[in-house]
Amino acid sequence: MSYLLEHTDVPRVHATVRGDVSSSRYAALRALDPSTPSSSRRRLHLYSADMAAPGAFDEACRHCSAVIHVAAPTSIRCRGAKRAQKVLIDPAIRGIENVVSSVEKMGLDTVVFTSSMSAVQGDGWERGKEHVYTEEDWNEVDTTPAENAYAFMKVCAERRCWNLYKKRDPGSSWKRLVVLCPGLVLGAPATDVRSELVLFMTDLMRGRVWPVIPNYFFSMVHLDDVARAHVLACFPHGKNDGNGGNGGNDETVPEATRLILAAGDQTHGLKDVMCGPVKERLAAHLEARLGERVKNGEGHRPRIGKRHRPCARCTSYTSYTSYTSYTSYTSWFRWPMAEAPKWILRPLSWFMLSVQWPLVRAYVNKPGRLDGGKVVRQLPGFGSYRDPVDGCLDMLAWLVEHGRA
Repeated sequence: MSYLLEHTDVPRVHATVRGDVSSSRYAALRALDPSTPSSSRRRLHLYSADMAAPGAFDEACRHCSAVIHVAAPTSIRCRGAKRAQKVLIDPAIRGIENVVSSVEKMGLDTVVFTSSMSAVQGDGWERGKEHVYTEEDWNEVDTTPAENAYAFMKVCAERRCWNLYKKRDPGSSWKRLVVLCPGLVLGAPATDVRSELVLFMTDLMRGRVWPVIPNYFFSMVHLDDVARAHVLACFPHGKNDGNGGNGGNDETVPEATRLILAAGDQTHGLKDVMCGPVKERLAAHLEARLGERVKNGEGHRPRIGKRHRPCARCTSYTSYTSYTSYTSYTSWFRWPMAEAPKWILRPLSWFMLSVQWPLVRAYVNKPGRLDGGKVVRQLPGFGSYRDPVDGCLDMLAWLVEHGRA
C-alpha cells in the first residue's frame, strides 16, 4: 500500500481491514497517506470488510479499476483435515469468490491475486534434484490437508481463481488476471503484526530456538520486491509514473499470467541464512538503521540481558545510562549453533506444533532449483531483485526497534 501511494499518481487507493477502520490498530495505515486530513482530498480510504461475507468488497471496489487480493488465512501449525478445511481452505476460497463477485459487479478489469511458492513447489526433490521449477509447475506432493494444510489451501485458492477467470461471462468487465507466487517474504512490517514469521523471528532473537535450528530450504524474496510487483502488475503498459509512460519499456503485462517471486535461482537453507550472513551483518545493520535515532535522542539502546519495557521518553527502548554498542548487544543473543538433525525433529513433531514431520520431510536439507526471472521480463520497471537477507535484517531491526527482542 505504501509503495502504491509513494510511487504512483493514482488518485484513490482503497484498502479493506477487519473491524472498525477508526481503531488505533490501523493508525499506522492511516499515516501512510501524507495528504491533508480532509476526506475529500485524501488518497487512502479504509473500508471494513469480512472476507467470508458476500458483498463485503462492493464498497471498496467502487470507482476502482484494479484490485490486489492479498488477504488469506495463514497458519502452518494447523493440523487435521477437518480443522484445515474450516480454518484455512473454506475462508480462502470464499474470499476469492467474494472479491471476484465484487469485481464484476463494480466493473473492474484487473485482479492481482497473491498465491505462494507453496502452490508451485512442495518437496524440493519431488521432480528430481535437477528439476528447475517454473510457473508451469504445481505442488503435487503437499496437496492434502493432512500433509500440509497451508500449501493445500494455496493450491485450492489459486486454482479456484483461475477457474473463475476462465468461466467468466463474455461480457464481463474482468479482462486481466495476474497471479503472483512469492516465496518466504522477508521485510519490516508496516504495522504491529504478530504473524507466525514475526513470532518465529522473535523466538530466534530471544534464544528460544537455541541450540539448534531446522535447515528448511525455502525460496526467499524481499518485501519491497513483493510490493513493487503487485503494483506494477496493475498497469498493463507499465507503472503509472505520473508522466503517462512506463520508463521507455514497450512491453506489456499479458492479460493472464502467473509469476514466481523469488530471488536467485535456488532455495535457501534457513539455518544457513540465519546463522550465516544474518548473524554476521546484524550489528552493523542495527547501527546503520537505528544508530542515528539514538544519537539524536529519539530512542535508547536496548539494555543487555533484561526484557525491554517502555520508558517515559521512548516506547521502543528501555532507558539506561551506560553506552552499549550494537555489537555487544547482538553478541548477547543465543543464536542457534548447529543444524537440527532429522532424528531429533521426528520425536519433536509428536508434541510441538511448530515442528511438523511432513514439512520436515519435504523441506529439510532439500535444496531446490527455480526460475524467478519471468517477473523481470514481464513486469516493465521491476528491475532486479533485492537481497532477501536485507529484508530479514530489516525485520530483525524492526523487532529491536519495537522492543520485541
